[in-house]
Amino acid sequence: MNVLLIRANRNEDDRAALAQRGLTSTIDPYLTISMVANPQGAERLLTILENNELTWLAVTSVNAFEMWSRQVDAVRLSAALGDVERVRIAAVGSSTAQAMRPFGVTDVLVPDRFDSADLATQLRGTSPTTVVIPTGTRSMKTLPNELRVRGIHVVEETFYDTQAVNDEPPSVASIAGGAIDAVLFRSPSAAHAFASFVGTPPPHVALIAAGHTTAKHMSVAGLVATAIASNPLPETVASTIAEVLEKG
Repeated sequence: MNVLLIRANRNEDDRAALAQRGLTSTIDPYLTISMVANPQGAERLLTILENNELTWLAVTSVNAFEMWSRQVDAVRLSAALGDVERVRIAAVGSSTAQAMRPFGVTDVLVPDRFDSADLATQLRGTSPTTVVIPTGTRSMKTLPNELRVRGIHVVEETFYDTQAVNDEPPSVASIAGGAIDAVLFRSPSAAHAFASFVGTPPPHVALIAAGHTTAKHMSVAGLVATAIASNPLPETVASTIAEVLEKG
């Protein structure tokens, strides 16, 4: 059984988890990620963390944090994130939290459901004065919107862009030829990119969503999720895919 992995990067963990389940995988990105040069915005977020009292850094994307961190002084960022009297840190999931470890971050609030809505609920309970959010051009607005309606000051800056690849991915032909048994979707952008290249795939191809938000956007794009993983951890997603394929 062959599973198609289409995210722009970081497909290796999914490939390893699938291999442990005896499943092969094809990595063929349908998306591309690029940095948005925003040095003023990068400095703005860092300065807020350095100077404001009881500020939360909320990270909903590994790409957002990495692209932001490349545009500021690493020593200053590590110092700001390590100031536990002034700064608190939240991440939408464990993988996102791990992306901050090179800067000495170990104490991170991670919601149980690994989604922005649950993260917003938990952040509201901490009564933050300010929440800073590094983001992307297509990032979902669930978290900042939920916080703003509660009167919480939110500062966002954009540091990366997501686009569909220019040329048709080789796996489009593989899908039509019956060589792909399942496709993993880890973001709304992936769902829309896939639909733009493939349209409706053959009925035998299982479409697996790594979360409910992605599943909703799959529906908007004309795709029906065969199954939705209970959380986006690679092991959980691989287990979901294996169960679906075993049932045929």
